[in-house]
Amino acid sequence: MKKIVFLIAIVFIGSCNNNSTNNTAEPKGAPDVETGGITALKFEETTHDFGAIYTGEVLEITFRFTNTGKTNLQLGSVHADCGCTTPEFSTAPIAPGAEGKIKVRFDSKGFSGNVYKSIKVVANTEPAEHFLYLVADIN
Repeated sequence: MKKIVFLIAIVFIGSCNNNSTNNTAEPKGAPDVETGGITALKFEETTHDFGAIYTGEVLEITFRFTNTGKTNLQLGSVHADCGCTTPEFSTAPIAPGAEGKIKVRFDSKGFSGNVYKSIKVVANTEPAEHFLYLVADIN
């Protein structure tokens, strides 16, 4: 059921202003001199469900990940699909085996019902793009 609702929500995403954080140029999967090449990352979770919340609540979640590759991991950019969602991240290289985090703030003001928000993460990985999702049922 959540998958169906998620797919429907994807069609209606874009109801907000675009908010993005772009600290460096986006890697496109090509080797990067600063990092030493393509690497890999693994998120602990890619979807966070806030559950039932009330409109106007401001919530935060930290998505944690590990550099599972053999060279330094460099986050190129982190873009939210909506101005209500604000990501924060470090541009410092992450060594192989080390952990990193992306903190995301979601402001539910003006929303009601089932809400799905996405965050695109671009890094020197293959594939270069990764997606994180926020889910909430706003009363």
